[in-house]
Amino acid sequence: MKVLLIGADGQLGTDIAAIFTPPAYAKAPAGKPDFELVPLTITDIDITDFNRTGAIIDKNAPDIIINTAAYHNVPECEKNPEQAFRVNTLAVSNLVKICRDRESRLIHFSTDYVFDGAKKTPYDEDDLPNPLNTYALSKLAGEQFVRMLPNYYIIRTASLFGLAGCLGKGGTNFVESMLNLAQTKSVIPVTANIISSPTYTYDDKRDDTGQYAVRDISYYQSRVLQLVRVRSRDIQIGRAQGQG
Repeated sequence: MKVLLIGADGQLGTDIAAIFTPPAYAKAPAGKPDFELVPLTITDIDITDFNRTGAIIDKNAPDIIINTAAYHNVPECEKNPEQAFRVNTLAVSNLVKICRDRESRLIHFSTDYVFDGAKKTPYDEDDLPNPLNTYALSKLAGEQFVRMLPNYYIIRTASLFGLAGCLGKGGTNFVESMLNLAQTKSVIPVTANIISSPTYTYDDKRDDTGQYAVRDISYYQSRVLQLVRVRSRDIQIGRAQGQG
């Protein structure tokens, strides 16, 4: 089975790509991988370009398309709503049309931002969305296109973090950002009014037996220890209001 991964150089895509590399992939009885991965980076494919995207997909003929591409810098989405809808909605409609014509299955990543956060218990798939900002609205609109397909998955993630940096936010990840701020600032503003469920991009790694395994977290343990060490500089954590 051939899998085409869009956004293979992003924070999420980097770790998804690693799932398909030895020894992480599930092995078939003959000793060959069950999946052939075609990783496409931001320079390889522009899903806002319908014709070129269709040509790339035709060339590779994937059975499954995984879309991790998104315009997800929330403040920038408010400043550039046209770009937010161009990437998060119209580009997704391009993929839907292509998948429908070629009978490919689409796995599409969305966001918990489609909800308003008013619910006091964890959200589930049947809860009614209520987007509160441009980013959330554009992502929800993209979901509606995906639902037009006969075969699809929509995965809503929350507060992603991983080893790779986030391309849409300057190539950083949360841990590295906090370390950098701790070295240069005496007060670090941290959102205090948002409850979230952080998602580790690499939690569902397969081992060489085909079973799921959780990645060793020693990297993040060591980075947290560095944060503790810089505490000797008397860093203060300032309470900031997050954007809903």
